[in-house]
Amino acid sequence: MSVPVLTHRRDLRQGDLVFPEEILRIGHTLDFQLGCVSKEVQQEVFGPELDTSSLCDWLNLHTAYDFALQDVADHIEITLCRNFGKKAHPFLYPLNRAERDVLRGEMEACCQLRTGRTLAQQYNHLLVQEEVEPPELTAGKRRIPVDKVSFADELSECDGLLQFYIPVTFDPDAVFGTHVATAENDDWFNVYAAYDLNVGRPCSALDVILMCEDGNEFAFRYPLTESEQTVLLEKMDACCLEQTGMALADFRARYLVEEPQPRQAPSLAQL
Repeated sequence: MSVPVLTHRRDLRQGDLVFPEEILRIGHTLDFQLGCVSKEVQQEVFGPELDTSSLCDWLNLHTAYDFALQDVADHIEITLCRNFGKKAHPFLYPLNRAERDVLRGEMEACCQLRTGRTLAQQYNHLLVQEEVEPPELTAGKRRIPVDKVSFADELSECDGLLQFYIPVTFDPDAVFGTHVATAENDDWFNVYAAYDLNVGRPCSALDVILMCEDGNEFAFRYPLTESEQTVLLEKMDACCLEQTGMALADFRARYLVEEPQPRQAPSLAQL
């Protein structure tokens, strides 16, 4: 069932909305619950079809700041709850460029007032606090062209992972669902594939680091299919042979011999 899109009546203005609830991280976004500052503003912006004059009716409004896009979402999700929430009617309110800019400023001010951190700092703080892996980038319109991927720079090994740097010679926005390849900013990506020396296969996702012109960095993961991992494995093997003179299997064998093994508790026979 398609969600009705509300007719645009007037632009949201600074001070039209309030932010009554805690800011939550959902994937690579910070989610904000919104509220209208008055019934008059609600009617002016969203129209009479979202009438909540009854005491048992209310609106739930949500939008988000998306760190993959480095922008406010292009809409507000609205749920009209009637009869004490027994009936829920979803709507979308599209946001134009000016409204998104207004919301970005108010989100930033709200975040700093409530947490003492900027949006970027709060997002990274929640990632660390929740001890979760970087969010996945799954909104791209096409798959990464692994057959055309190449590696650059020297190999590096850290914590049992052999890292391969991938120059971004493809359209990153089409692949990752981001907003980087644009004249609107000077952001860029550092992309790495990794080979797990302990298990002997490529990692199941690429590490994608968004480097922002303001100095902030945001880490993401790009999940790989089995076939993409197979293609990357062949390229990794060739790269390893070229740089080290050893195939991956030989490099891994040497690593396993040289890497100190975890100490084991003595057996009962040794006590």
